[in-house]
Amino acid sequence: MEPAFFRLGEADEDIGRLSKKYGVPQILKITQGSPVLSGIIPIWGQIKVEPLAPSPVSELAANRDIRAGFLVSYLGSFRRTAQLGLPIYRLSGGPGFIWIASWGADGKVY
Repeated sequence: MEPAFFRLGEADEDIGRLSKKYGVPQILKITQGSPVLSGIIPIWGQIKVEPLAPSPVSELAANRDIRAGFLVSYLGSFRRTAQLGLPIYRLSGGPGFIWIASWGADGKVY
């Protein structure tokens, strides 16, 4: 994975382009206040996401390794995500495509 940088509106355009290819996505958004003011995770296909339980999140916040399957977060850094109180998700289900973006008020992508 590599970070990508978007101008205002380009993330929505990219999601629209991917939706033409994969169909209508399920969309998760950051819903709580944090230094990361905005974040979005569109999910296509049979991928299922479930928030990670508080105990493993605490372990990640303390910079400890856990074994919990394939995980994703808005920031890409599980430790920083856990320390900020943002959700970390475990993936399950079947084939699909997931796309993640987060940014601050300054437009900086995290």
